[in-house]
Amino acid sequence: MLWFFLGHEVLSLARYSGVTDYVILENAGCGCLFFAFVIVSILLNAVALKYIKEPAGIGLITSLIYLAVALAGNLLVFFFILGDVELAKEAYVESRQSRGLPVRDDAISFMFSSSGIYMSMAILMFIRFIPALLIVWNKEYFLKTRETELRSGGLR
Repeated sequence: MLWFFLGHEVLSLARYSGVTDYVILENAGCGCLFFAFVIVSILLNAVALKYIKEPAGIGLITSLIYLAVALAGNLLVFFFILGDVELAKEAYVESRQSRGLPVRDDAISFMFSSSGIYMSMAILMFIRFIPALLIVWNKEYFLKTRETELRSGGLR
């Protein structure tokens, strides 16, 4: 799942002008926050992936910090959406149109209703919570050391 997040973040950085989060933050005068969150997320995610491949205690911490930073970025955008729903709706439509994607009025009406906004946030929180839960559940994987593996005969 972290690989998917990394790919998504790199694409978001490459196509930032058509990314809804960027458009929302830029329209609010905070476009630089988009770049800050995405760049920090990419770096933390890359380090987390390294330590998933080569387990170390720092990997547990880095993975959880990455997920927290990514969630913080999502929450920031949602606070801006709640602050000006019409502006967020326009940004979303602009983002879809810039990528040649269809814009359905009924879908947009639901997405930017109170229940749609909170449902979207709940889904994003769930998507960040699942990898965090798996990482914490498997914390022993990160905490084992090369020395422990050598003693137990795990590495040859």
